[in-house]
Amino acid sequence: MPDTLFTEQTLAEQRPVLFRYALLQLRDSELADDAVQETLLAALQSASGFEGKAGVRTWLIGILNTKSPITGGVAPRSLCPGVYPN
Repeated sequence: MPDTLFTEQTLAEQRPVLFRYALLQLRDSELADDAVQETLLAALQSASGFEGKAGVRTWLIGILNTKSPITGGVAPRSLCPGVYPN
């Protein structure tokens, strides 16, 4: 993927959607804002790992789910052992 896809401006455009999603999950605006900031920082740091198999928003929500207090910073598969086959 071209680096221009992950400019700060491009990621900032996704911020309102990510914030609403985080707020629905966390029910605390400060926690939601922190989770979104962590997500955007992680996205910038790992932009080269984006393969384009999903949309940018989907990829960002995946980061939000695995790196935030929404799941306690734990990947969803490890929250429910036995539910997801290896």
